[in-house]
Amino acid sequence: MPVRLDVDQSCVHAHPFTGAPGMVGGLLRHLQSLRQIRDDRCWISELLDEAENGRMHLMTFVQIAQPTQLERYVIMFTQAVFYNFYFFLYLLAPRTAHRVVGYLEEEAVASYTQYLEEIDAARPASPQPPRQPAHPDISEQMIERLVRHFYGRVRADLVLAPIFDRVVDDREPRLQTMMAFWSSVMLMSGRFKGQPVPKHKALSRVAPRDFEIWLNLFRLSAHAVCPDDIAELFVERAERIAESLKRGMFGLAAGDFNQT
Repeated sequence: MPVRLDVDQSCVHAHPFTGAPGMVGGLLRHLQSLRQIRDDRCWISELLDEAENGRMHLMTFVQIAQPTQLERYVIMFTQAVFYNFYFFLYLLAPRTAHRVVGYLEEEAVASYTQYLEEIDAARPASPQPPRQPAHPDISEQMIERLVRHFYGRVRADLVLAPIFDRVVDDREPRLQTMMAFWSSVMLMSGRFKGQPVPKHKALSRVAPRDFEIWLNLFRLSAHAVCPDDIAELFVERAERIAESLKRGMFGLAAGDFNQT
């Protein structure tokens, strides 16, 4: 099948998958609530809203990309297969199912970031031009200073320090990994090779509310190390990453940083 390899088409093909986990989760929570005869504390509506969000995004990109009839049939088929696969995966291995959601969210963040950058730059979506750094003044040296400053604050924090000290025996390799990660995010260097969600799942003592502490410390470090305009770029990326990690680790709605 001659698929057009641009961001519009990628989004059209991806959104049938992103809507399925919310629908599966909402259905299973609904049945659980009926069996246990107790209130679900709005989780059903949250999950179904997430499924609806994925559907609306798909409708938007269908209007933009105008997929062929053959591509529509392929989407219908893959959606049917993935929904049933994910339904049984969630029943048999819920942790793995959450990791799948985390991976989909990471891919969505990357796709949307690229799509928005191409809109802002008024570049045609296909063929894709080389991706540029988030700001011309960002350098590897700036990223290193920021990472070291930030983790200095983390080590001094009463909540976050014990969490990381339990799983990080040698801090320098951890810092080098984070420098590579932020280099890939801000400089498009491709230095980072890994999956952040499974790594963060190893931090067993992390609670959803800890992400707000993490973001506040990162915000302070960014403004301490970088000029304000560059600091805001780092913070904006950090907020997206935190939302993606939180969805992958806890399955919580975007922006819900206050739940325990």
